[in-house]
Amino acid sequence: MEVDEGAVEMVSIARAGLDDKVDRYRYPRPGRPNARSEPCVATFRGGGGDGGGGGAGLLRDPVVRRLRGELQVRALFPWAEYIPRIGWMPDGKSVWMQLLDRPQQRYVLIHVPLTLFTAEGESAFGRVTVLFEDTSDYWINVTDISYFFKPQNGVAEFIWSSERTGYRHLYYVVCPLESDDTPGPLAFPGRRVRQITSGPWQVVDNSIWVDEGKQLVYFIGKKDNPLENHLYVTSYATTDLAAAATEFAPAESDYPTPAASEPPDRSQLLTEPGFSHSIRMDASSRFFVATSSSVESRPRSTLFRIALHHASPAAESPRAPTVSTSVSTTATSNARTGERSPARAAAAAATSPSLQQYQQPVSLRGRKHSLQDA
Repeated sequence: MEVDEGAVEMVSIARAGLDDKVDRYRYPRPGRPNARSEPCVATFRGGGGDGGGGGAGLLRDPVVRRLRGELQVRALFPWAEYIPRIGWMPDGKSVWMQLLDRPQQRYVLIHVPLTLFTAEGESAFGRVTVLFEDTSDYWINVTDISYFFKPQNGVAEFIWSSERTGYRHLYYVVCPLESDDTPGPLAFPGRRVRQITSGPWQVVDNSIWVDEGKQLVYFIGKKDNPLENHLYVTSYATTDLAAAATEFAPAESDYPTPAASEPPDRSQLLTEPGFSHSIRMDASSRFFVATSSSVESRPRSTLFRIALHHASPAAESPRAPTVSTSVSTTATSNARTGERSPARAAAAAATSPSLQQYQQPVSLRGRKHSLQDA
């Protein structure tokens, strides 16, 4: 990302202390020019050595490509002030960007092929596609919740979050890329949006984990208690939304979604009530570590293995994940009380024979599952 602060005014702020010195900073006061951001793509050639026999690889012949002319972000979206989030699509052939206005009441999510980034003298081809958009009368909270599937057959699929119902929830979006007939560099295709979670509670702004093989998404939420963070799982499986482009609804039809029309929520709780949990999950979505605490208990770290059990045909959900404990340790470190540190507790669990007996799976629901001090 290339940022230009040249138009931002300098502001003088007095230093703390008795002297009369001041520090000068660039600060965009309301109504004054802001910094300008432009996405760029840099390519290099990998070298085979440093020429001195050291064998270190060098990057040579750098070429910086950018969006030019009518393809610049400010040209396509004159109201856009910030690019708060940007990332690669899984196929590495395009990028996605979130654009936000200065009052932070409107944003769009766009898809940009790499063929639109050019160096001097090169020609661009392709179009920018608007994947998702949202507005608010008050404030849009920018989050890190996003998951993009690898585009297939010219269709983008992703999981995004929105507070359009008054609570932050997950949405599964399917959008064709560059499929409309509108002339110009911008494409506004119809899209299909399905709400994954719902209800008077919110998904926490944290990582989400997706098991594509089982079509499950794991997330942190406050469904059962607004004072506690818990791990939940739900299925995003549905009929093939990308079966035919003609079935896509107009772009504006996906919002706003009245809360009264929300689908029933089928998220399943995976962590123990009565505690607030911080979660780290592995890439396979088979194991996670929960660091749990409450006002009445010290933090503890527990390693869980996720066991999936297929529900009966009469059940509402096609999959009913359950959790079993693989390893459980006391997690808090406090030198004054002699409690074990997370690292020492984990090492003890891995090496101490007295703790091996607790490594067999133990049901999570309805019982305490931390290791007792040996």
